[in-house]
Amino acid sequence: MQGQPHHSLNDARQLRSDNVIAFSRRARRTVPTESTRGSTHQTATLIQLWEKAGERDGLNGVPPQVLETLERLEQEGRPGALCVLRLNEYRLLEETFGRRIGLVLMQRVGDRLRQHLRGDDLLAQIAEDEFVILLDGQQDNTLLSHIAERLLGDCTGTYTLEGLRMHVNGNLGIARFPQDATEPALLMRFARIALHETTAGSPMPYHFFTSRLLKQLQERVWLAAELEQALAADRFELHYQPLFDIATQRTLGAEALLRLRTEEDELILPDRFIPLAEELGLIVPIGRWVVREACQQLKQWQQQGHDQLRIAVNVSPVQLADEDFVAQVIEAVEDTGIAYSDLELEITEGQIVEYLPLVEQAFQTLNAKGVRIAIDDFGTGYSALAYLTRLHWSTVKIDRAFLAAVPDDANATQVVSAIIAMAGELGLQVTAEGVETEAQSRFLVAAGCHKGQGFGYARPQPAVDFLRLPQLREGTGWHRDTQD
Repeated sequence: MQGQPHHSLNDARQLRSDNVIAFSRRARRTVPTESTRGSTHQTATLIQLWEKAGERDGLNGVPPQVLETLERLEQEGRPGALCVLRLNEYRLLEETFGRRIGLVLMQRVGDRLRQHLRGDDLLAQIAEDEFVILLDGQQDNTLLSHIAERLLGDCTGTYTLEGLRMHVNGNLGIARFPQDATEPALLMRFARIALHETTAGSPMPYHFFTSRLLKQLQERVWLAAELEQALAADRFELHYQPLFDIATQRTLGAEALLRLRTEEDELILPDRFIPLAEELGLIVPIGRWVVREACQQLKQWQQQGHDQLRIAVNVSPVQLADEDFVAQVIEAVEDTGIAYSDLELEITEGQIVEYLPLVEQAFQTLNAKGVRIAIDDFGTGYSALAYLTRLHWSTVKIDRAFLAAVPDDANATQVVSAIIAMAGELGLQVTAEGVETEAQSRFLVAAGCHKGQGFGYARPQPAVDFLRLPQLREGTGWHRDTQD
């Protein structure tokens, strides 16, 4: 890839090993256990793999033949490509069948790989489940892609070892010399960064290193540290986006939206950090704080004379998997003194479909107490229709993507009208997200939509600014928030 920055030894000195992290493929579905509830433990599990890689990546850890070959390529002015190939589930196979079988398996895989390497290419085992392959004179991406596919094809298959049958496949990360780096340890690290991309949800079993991957991983490490520090230093904030009666324009409540305040006073929106918080399990303590803080704020508003207000809080499947989640919600409601019906918990449609047992288990008890349950982002690529009768839902929230084209687009208008009509037949309230214009507001009123939220009415704002909304005092007709 031409025009990409070249990384030298000077660059390597600026890249500490703790600035890059390898993430487990299973991290996204990891649920908190007693041993992983602490935030420090969460990050430790993520950085463990990369710390091990760092131990192998010092100059003393790079195989001597790799150092020699790279030195020769540099002297001859020839390009090359360093590949790290890792067998998937190797440790599981070793634990299942024993270390001896693991050693024999790696020898067999190595034999298969050598059959298609040229005389000047290099193969060396660098870990119990990893090989390094140095391809002499190769740097064309198209050709390297073919080679990567062939190498992965060589190692993939069924192996019979001492009467035991096992299926094996692998992933491959590629870093190019000298395009990506010239320093051996850095080149090895960059190949592992590319390898990580193959285990982070990508459908491709091999990847090339790019500066973008490096920046993404550095961002994740920085963000993981920010999340932990924000928990310890109380740097999370809630901003509140008003929910309003579309017919009267009167404020009915608010959706509590999480924000992260960095040490540099940057305010980070949840789309940027919630996925990582879920991977780390940090969403459990963060979510606990959000529920309690939102309930406390609602009680304060009610004590100031705004009895009509309700509060909505988003929840994650990772929170629902926590055995203490239901008790913590009940405790927050009881301690703050709000009514259970004043709290609405929101979960996205896609998460309902994917995590239905968790949703049912957690929400049945809370729903019986009076907590309201909302389906968020309804209609965004999944079908939760089959599940609408499984729980006592209170609200369907129409995703803003549909409303954006209303009323100009006939198809979008028909879809929104159908959702509103269906919800009405099921006795559900409807909240329209992303209300931006008076035309949208008029359409929703005519269609029978009950509630709305969006920048056209009011943007998310700190609690102190929320009480300044004129609609808290009386209905004022259509009002567009002109805040930048």
